[in-house]
Order: sequence, then structure tokens, then C-alpha cells
Amino acid sequence: MVVLAIQKLQDVGGFVNGCLGYDLLARRYMPYGFAYPSLELWTGAGMMAPIGTGSPLIWPVAPDRIFIGAISMNNAVYIDGRELTCACVGGGANVPLGAISPTENVILVGKGARLLTTWLAVG
Repeated sequence: MVVLAIQKLQDVGGFVNGCLGYDLLARRYMPYGFAYPSLELWTGAGMMAPIGTGSPLIWPVAPDRIFIGAISMNNAVYIDGRELTCACVGGGANVPLGAISPTENVILVGKGARLLTTWLAVG
């Protein structure tokens, strides 16, 4: 997540243009699209922190990054049936969204479930 966030931050405008095609929250509230790469960086860094130290810092953004992102991609690709390019590495990529989204979604939902169970166990 940290590496992808850094790539998005190199071309935030291109990323926003790309994610407006499928991100449900960014389509309703465009400033979220500009904040998204920073939130992803924050979440990725928080996931790397030891459970007792930095991980509480990610709770304001982790549920959104993990679950809303997965819902948006699944909606665009599998429900709406659109063929979009992924904005996952910023604006310069020409990767079909459907080619990588199933794997990314499984990983993100797994991370989200792990974060929630860890948080509930520690908290």
C-alpha cells in the first residue's frame, strides 16, 4: 500500500481522473479523490507499525481504504460491467481494472478482517 500510495502521490491529478471512473466516494465528493493517496500512505504505514504502538493511528482511515475501495472496484467491474483502467499506480498506467481487482480485493478484505480481529483482541 505504501509503494502504491507513493506512485499515486507523484501524479495526484492523473490518479483522481482515473479513480473518478470507479470510486463511488470520489464521484460524490471529489476532494476525497485528492486525499485518497495520502490516506492510503497513512493506512499502509499504520499497518506496518507494531500492534501496541502505531496501529491505533490507522483506525480513522483503514475501514474506508479497505472496504469502500473493494466495494467500488467490484461495483464498477462486476456489477456495472465497465472496462476501466486502474488508477492504482497513478495516472500513467494502462492496466485493465478487472485484471487485478479480484486479487487486490481479496487481499484488502483479508487485511481488513485481520485488522478488525486484532483491534478487537487488543482493544
